Amino acid sequence: MTDSKPNNEEELSEFDKLKLELEQSAEELRDEAKDLELRMMRETVAAQRAHGAGDVKAILGRRGYVIVKTPKQPTFRKFSDVDNHSSEDLIALIKPCLVTDRTAFEKLLDVEPGILVPVAGACLELAGIKSADFLAKLKG
Repeated sequence: MTDSKPNNEEELSEFDKLKLELEQSAEELRDEAKDLELRMMRETVAAQRAHGAGDVKAILGRRGYVIVKTPKQPTFRKFSDVDNHSSEDLIALIKPCLVTDRTAFEKLLDVEPGILVPVAGACLELAGIKSADFLAKLKG
């Protein structure tokens, strides 16, 4: 990126307009992020009331969030019996743990597929496994 400055009045005007547009876009993104985080906090509190404060985790992504609860023993056992986990295995672990609406989760996966790993890690942390151990196992 070059730091070129406008050299006449017309270029200055265009430069200022573009700079203002970028600043406005950045402000809108900050506002959207604050709104997203506020919605996540409200839903997390409601989920903690329903499932217990220690049995819920929220994962904030760039474009959304996911709230999960502790996996039940059969779900956890089925997941832990597999050595090499596919993305389908991660989804099979996550879906029964979702507090977040499944459709919203799937839409978030479409735009931010990488959120799958931290969400699965949150489920496993709730089950008592350290996320770092899980990530090391994923890498083989």
